[in-house]
Amino acid sequence: MSKTVTVALMLFFVAFCSYGQSKYGPKRSESGRYIVDHDSHVMPGGGYNFYFPSSSDSLGTFSGFSPEFLIYNYIRQNENRGPSHLRFYGTISILQSNKVGVSNMLKYGLGLNLSVERNPRRNFLIPYFGLEFGGLNQESFNTLQFTPMGGVFLYYDHRVVLSASGGYVYPLREFEKLSGAFVNATINFTLW
Repeated sequence: MSKTVTVALMLFFVAFCSYGQSKYGPKRSESGRYIVDHDSHVMPGGGYNFYFPSSSDSLGTFSGFSPEFLIYNYIRQNENRGPSHLRFYGTISILQSNKVGVSNMLKYGLGLNLSVERNPRRNFLIPYFGLEFGGLNQESFNTLQFTPMGGVFLYYDHRVVLSASGGYVYPLREFEKLSGAFVNATINFTLW
């Protein structure tokens, strides 16, 4: 299946499923300043990425826009054990090299982010860690990869999630050539 058909199918899936983004309204704190309990599904969004492979002298550094689909997220700001914020997402990045003659790279994956704090009493600057599994594809290579990452939810509400993260890409093949730092910023939002 071609890349264009794959991307078109994913966009169709998101458009079709976006009707069920939230079953219930958010439960707020007594003061109303932060959300205590909320679940959301299929929040579209996008971001901008930078990828710095080890062999940047021959491949260059890559950057580009990526559509991102938040498949599921929740907010649980209470005294229970575990993370207060969770994001499960899918992303596809078409990255362009700053070197002339190097073809575009496709980076795709599914990721999970978990907040570090158990019960923050705010909706901004919440640190998190996570892991993304996926692949790297270019005309000269095709490999699976995983990326451990850390970041911060700049703002996290039931309608908007704004985040910035960084990590290190670990490819399963051509490690010496393709391993490297990855940085991105994303925004996800509800349609209604």
